[in-house]
Amino acid sequence: MATSDRPHVDILGPIIPLFYQRHDDDLRSTAARFFGAAKSAILSLKNYYEFELPRLLAHKPLIPPNPRFPYPNTYRLLENPDLLQYFRYTGKYVEPGQGKWDISRRLLYFAEAAEGIPKNLCIKFVRRYGKEAHQHCAQRLIAPALYGLEALHGGWYMIVMEAIDLQKYSLLCDMRLQDKQRKRIRDKLLDCLRSLHNDGMVHGDIGDTNLLVGPDDNIKLIDFDWAGQFGEVRYPMNINGSTVVRPPTVFDGELVTPEHDCDMADLILPN
Repeated sequence: MATSDRPHVDILGPIIPLFYQRHDDDLRSTAARFFGAAKSAILSLKNYYEFELPRLLAHKPLIPPNPRFPYPNTYRLLENPDLLQYFRYTGKYVEPGQGKWDISRRLLYFAEAAEGIPKNLCIKFVRRYGKEAHQHCAQRLIAPALYGLEALHGGWYMIVMEAIDLQKYSLLCDMRLQDKQRKRIRDKLLDCLRSLHNDGMVHGDIGDTNLLVGPDDNIKLIDFDWAGQFGEVRYPMNINGSTVVRPPTVFDGELVTPEHDCDMADLILPN
């Protein structure tokens, strides 16, 4: 990030004490390597902004680098990996009520394809993702279409998916439901989960902020970060159990189970 409308600070590594015991060669060498790596990174950035970036801009690329957004601007279609797709960012998702100064932890952006279709995209950056679970639901039209998944440096993944029209779809948490409507949505969600579970997968984060409801009470399930194969995927550290009511058997590091998904459906859409 070169310039922006506010300062950005990120942690580059763990805290390394410099008051080590003089015979602790391992800690001394760790500190030396850390400072060496930091110096190398600073020099690389200096070279990029002084030489490489001007050279890129001089060639008038299809999508010029924009320091206000993440650096990736291409992805390969899952259905055709040989086809490289370009896109340009159009904005960042802002949590309701945050206004311009969004401090949400969601690294979620909107973009548009430079050419061709699909035109409107949603770009998400995550540490883990349930690709197969997302594809399973998308094939049944109960999740946004998944177009691409790119592994990035540093253990990150870029998810490229269909941008849902938020003029037609609303988050469940923002809706006031009548009993009949709640039952229709609940039935569709349970059908979705039943299909997912029958295929040996779980979602892991069923909540009223991860369910979009549209015309005719059609649903779109989102946020497959914790999804995956039953018996393999586990909850991450520091899951929110204070402002989000969860089943009593949900803990950090525990296996995600189909029962947890169904229990969460009961909590957000009670009978």
